[in-house]
Amino acid sequence: MQNLEKIGADLQVLLTLFKTSAEKNPLHGNDPELKRLWAAYGKLRADLAATDEEWFGDLRELEIPEPAERDNEYHASTGGLYFASHLEPLQNELVRAATLFQTYLRRTNEDAPEPTKVLKFLAKRFHRVCRHLRERHSDRGTISVEDEYDVQDLFRSLLSIYFEDIRKEEWTPSYAGSSSRMDFLLKTEQVVVETKKTRSSLTEKRIGEELIVDIVKYCMHPDCKVLFCFVYDPEARIANPSGLENDLSKLHNGLQVIVVVEPKT
Repeated sequence: MQNLEKIGADLQVLLTLFKTSAEKNPLHGNDPELKRLWAAYGKLRADLAATDEEWFGDLRELEIPEPAERDNEYHASTGGLYFASHLEPLQNELVRAATLFQTYLRRTNEDAPEPTKVLKFLAKRFHRVCRHLRERHSDRGTISVEDEYDVQDLFRSLLSIYFEDIRKEEWTPSYAGSSSRMDFLLKTEQVVVETKKTRSSLTEKRIGEELIVDIVKYCMHPDCKVLFCFVYDPEARIANPSGLENDLSKLHNGLQVIVVVEPKT
């Protein structure tokens, strides 16, 4: 999947460059700028097709138009020229590609689920996924979610279904003289995901204290607008999961914090 923002920017740059070239009337058939524009369009068309074959696979192939046919004396003296009218097929194709792209991008944005809803859905289904992983055909080997690292690995795999740019363990800004690593940063969505798994030494009180420290740290992170904290509690060590969620899920100094504890049994 190509970066949609980059493709959109490249389209606009290419249209601007083409307009500038087309205003040169006439433009020599061997002009390197024109050849560069055709090559740039070819790459861009391939990027669009790679983004979504169903939408952009029908962009027709165009070949460089032949130079304008003129009387023999003029043609011999110039070696062949492109006039604005002979560049119209490329211009029309570029406009068509740009129109298709804008429609596609608008439709994609409308259809895309809100990131925090996706994260809540994944957290809610996480325990069910863990159970299913243990029930493999012919007792084959599987993933056993035993500690916090297992939770991170499995949750990241689930994130990749919905999100493209997942940064693992980015450094957070310094707090109280030290910095630490976050679990995941969803760069495009500006969401940090933290995962925790309860254990005998990680009590409900301790988890609350760790989350409060995390909130203070991420308030200073430039790419963090939302902090999503998933607490996996398969042994039901947290007596009041809804209380923990309600106490911390709020706006903290401009940072939206969402805490989800699952399963709730």
